Amino acid sequence: MRLSAEASSRQLRRMGALGNLVANVAHDFNNLLMVVAANMELARRKNFNGLAREVLAVERATAGAEALARRLLSVARKQPSTRS
Repeated sequence: MRLSAEASSRQLRRMGALGNLVANVAHDFNNLLMVVAANMELARRKNFNGLAREVLAVERATAGAEALARRLLSVARKQPSTRS
């Protein structure tokens, strides 16, 4: 029984660490996306000639990356907490 409890405890710690890692990556990734999104908005406001399709492509990719960051954070929240 003790061995089983120890194994469960180790598994919970690993899952908690994984959740923390995923949350940190998602947070950092989202920060980078905010920079990209803000600069794309500036480019759009400045009406860069001939770049409308490229700007739109980057904005679409940014939206997809933001969705990925939300999914990562969702996974991180589902991990058990190891805090006491």
